[in-house]
Amino acid sequence: MNLITTGKAARICGVGLNTIKSWIRSGHIRGIQLPSGHWRIPAVELDRFLATAEFNSGAKNRKPLQSVDSNGERPRVLVVDDDPQMHVFIEDACGVGGMDAEFVFSSDGYAGLIEIGRFKPHLLVLDIMMPEINGLELIQRIKKDVELARSMPVLVITGAQNRRLVMHRLEQAGPDAILHKPVAAPVLIETMRSLLEQCGSKGAAHAG
Repeated sequence: MNLITTGKAARICGVGLNTIKSWIRSGHIRGIQLPSGHWRIPAVELDRFLATAEFNSGAKNRKPLQSVDSNGERPRVLVVDDDPQMHVFIEDACGVGGMDAEFVFSSDGYAGLIEIGRFKPHLLVLDIMMPEINGLELIQRIKKDVELARSMPVLVITGAQNRRLVMHRLEQAGPDAILHKPVAAPVLIETMRSLLEQCGSKGAAHAG
C-alpha cells in the first residue's frame, strides 16, 4: 500500500497541514495512524478525495504552496539518519513550512552514498552516529569530490553535542551547517531554505 505523509498531502491539495488533519478527524479523508502518532493517507484514498465535489468546490480559494527553488525545479533532499522518527519529523516539518521538496530517506551512510549517486540531491541532511558508514566518514568522502562538495550542501542534525571528541571531529569535517537535536521545526526550515538558496544555480547544475 502506497502511503502519503500529511505534509505531502497538504502540498498536493494546496492547503495547510492543519487542514489535512482536520479533514482526517472529520472523516472526509480516511487516514492511518502509525504507532508513533503520525498520520499517513493511502494514495488511493487521497485520489478519491481529490475527485470529490466537496474538495473541488473550494479549489478556487486555495493557493498552491510555493517551492523554495526559484528556478521552478523541486529541490531534492536526501535525509540520512537511522532514526525513522527523524524521517517523519523532517518531511512533516517541511510540509508545514510550505517547502515543496522531493525527499529520499536512508538509514545508514552506505545506503546514503548509493542514493547520492542515484538521486543527485541538492541538499544532504545527515546524522552522525549511524551504523555501517557513520556521518563523519560520509562527509569525508563527499569532501574528496570537489564538484560534489561545492554543489551539495551538508546539514548535520546531531544529538552528540555532549560528546566533545565527536563534536571536535565534526567541526573539522566542515559541514555547511550543524543543528542539535531536538531541533525546532522553524529553525530546521530556515536552515534548509538558506542552504538551498546558497547553492542556487550550483544545485541546478548538479541536477543534470
